Amino acid sequence: MSHTSQAMANRMRAVTKSVRIIKWKLLLGDSICLPPLYRSDLELYEPYKQGDSVQAESLFGYATIFHQMNPLFAIVVLVLGAAVMMIGFAMPRFRLIVLLPVAITLVALLGTLTMGLRLPVEVTVSAWGPSSLFQTGIILRTNPSSWLFSIAILLVALSVFLTGLSRPGGPRLGARAASLLITAAALAAISAQNLTTLVITWAVLDLVYFLSMVLLARGEGLESQAVLSLSFNALGTLFALGAALDILNTGATSFVIGGSSITERSLILLLIAIIFRLGIFPFHLAMPVEADMRQGLGTLLKLAPAAVALNLLVEILIVSPALPLRTLLSVGAGFGLLIGAMEWWGMDDPRQGFSFVVLSGSCLALLAGLWGGIAAAVGVLAFALALIIGGAVMFLNNGFNDSGRGWVATSIGGAVTLMGLPLTVGFIGASALYRGLVESGAWFLLIVCVIGQLLLAASYIRLAFTPGEPLPKDDPLIAVSYLFGLILPLIFAVIAGVAANAIGRWVGIPIPDLLALENLVSLGAVLLVALGGVGLWQFEGVIRERAGSVWNAATSAARLEWLYRIAWETYRLIGRSLRTIAAIVEGEGGVLWTLVVALMVWLLFFQR
Repeated sequence: MSHTSQAMANRMRAVTKSVRIIKWKLLLGDSICLPPLYRSDLELYEPYKQGDSVQAESLFGYATIFHQMNPLFAIVVLVLGAAVMMIGFAMPRFRLIVLLPVAITLVALLGTLTMGLRLPVEVTVSAWGPSSLFQTGIILRTNPSSWLFSIAILLVALSVFLTGLSRPGGPRLGARAASLLITAAALAAISAQNLTTLVITWAVLDLVYFLSMVLLARGEGLESQAVLSLSFNALGTLFALGAALDILNTGATSFVIGGSSITERSLILLLIAIIFRLGIFPFHLAMPVEADMRQGLGTLLKLAPAAVALNLLVEILIVSPALPLRTLLSVGAGFGLLIGAMEWWGMDDPRQGFSFVVLSGSCLALLAGLWGGIAAAVGVLAFALALIIGGAVMFLNNGFNDSGRGWVATSIGGAVTLMGLPLTVGFIGASALYRGLVESGAWFLLIVCVIGQLLLAASYIRLAFTPGEPLPKDDPLIAVSYLFGLILPLIFAVIAGVAANAIGRWVGIPIPDLLALENLVSLGAVLLVALGGVGLWQFEGVIRERAGSVWNAATSAARLEWLYRIAWETYRLIGRSLRTIAAIVEGEGGVLWTLVVALMVWLLFFQR
């Protein structure tokens, strides 16, 4: 092509881009939030206005739209995908619709991955905002830590859909659509830039969570459990709203999460909100029961609220490394860790104990945030990623069977991540926690953490070798999808573990060298937990037989169900008493009681 032809082609491309820009401005206006999805058109056009007709063209041309992704893209894709899934109800014989969630999640994942090239990324969804709070609208912002959370959630969603192809039960369109909506709501809450956006996205997540539990799950006492979970989550949202109001009283007009200082009172309110959403002791009874629910949807329903709350904790720690109420929160987290570990280890079927795994992992993350020192934020982030990735891999696994013994390697990979062995992201969290406890002299809490993780390690191994259903042998594509569904999250966990120092610097808080001599205590504790877990798993039958009744009594007392039962019975007694009084006064004997009261008044005041 000659120089003249090349110049003419560049001018035509410039004209085309300018026309597209004018179209968007005429249709949507300058203040609309959608054009950021097409921001590449605007940015590519700028050099043409400056007379540069060559450098404006990127290597990928129009494909640079992927380089200009923002947090809204993945959310919109997932929501639209959930809407499209409803078409499947009108096309019951369209079998390929089960592959649609896989494609949708892959597109959202690719868009989020490319967004990591230019962090932080911010987009205004709406300029609307309650004037009584802040003069800010609904804004989504992705920074390095929230980006990692988003990638982890999307990988879990992808794993849910890929491994779900191997399970019988039909297309399960409702469960798949709900999984897409749960993922979208979690991404929105993780990317909340201010407290206004946080409160709104938390409320949306709670609504989707509640509807999924009520409409798609089955189980004894499920309705009351769903209402209890919704109530506790709503209390967490109210405390976050209280923090927003408190910040307003200080005279501030806006508060960017993770971007400015915060008052101690507002910080306490946000911590209480996190505690409610994580279900830390004594609020652990609000955790969802192991209902008759699809394996994939149940995994997302348990992980999404924890991921959202832990992401907020990381953002707080980046601004305020020293958290208030450390003693009180440590007691709650320590008890929660032991209760979760004891409950799960004592269960006959470890596949029904994912709620306790989430509780224990959340407590470990909170303890890392309280005692991790300079590495507190990175410690919480690492424990959270280990919980999301490792927990999903273990509970999405179909189980151990003789016809496919090699699949146990994926479960072992999830267990290794959760135990925090070296070369996994879990070791970063364990290193921050144990090193901080040793430097602070919190030896009793160190023992509590070791015991809790020891029980968890034994349960991880038991779950890995729990018998399950084999994969269909007549369809190799199912085996491939199942393999990728479990391997991809584990690859992410290993990469995050190997690049620990780089991640710390990227997040903004450098962490101590994991190979330093100071980390020998952490390494020793982790190895002790792993070896002790293997031993406890080998002899758990003997231990259960000798300590069965005492163990059940201890877990029952620590569960606090008796306290809630007393409170509920007291409430019912008061209600029955009030109804009895009302029946006496307003019922058939109401006239008689009126005469009795009138007679008493007459005797008291007129017969003297």
